[in-house]
Amino acid sequence: MYKSEIKFTSRELTKREKVMLSDVSSATKFDDVIKGVDETFDIEPVAYAVVSIENDNAKGEKQYEVIVILDAAGNKFVTGSQSFREAFIGIWEQMTDNGVIAEGEEFSIRVYKRPSKNYSGKAFISCALI
Repeated sequence: MYKSEIKFTSRELTKREKVMLSDVSSATKFDDVIKGVDETFDIEPVAYAVVSIENDNAKGEKQYEVIVILDAAGNKFVTGSQSFREAFIGIWEQMTDNGVIAEGEEFSIRVYKRPSKNYSGKAFISCALI
């Protein structure tokens, strides 16, 4: 069984956006965009959702959460990275008023991978305001 459910959204979403953001299978994974450490990728977010996934066929955890980001060009990006999620939500909360981006206050983030200090040979995904 596979089930996805939106747990939180950055703002009120249209029905179309809800369906779009809950379908994580069609979202681009940041891990697929940023292959190596020190590579970066810039996006202009317009909304995000935290989606709960239940996947009986998954390797490892059967239940987990991901963050799905919708950008200004209508692209969707997804990651399960906790470090990214915490950094992104922190930026979002500071750059919006109750989830709404004020006109003229649009912003972009730079997504990147860095070597983990805790796990040798591993990298983590995070982001920064640009």
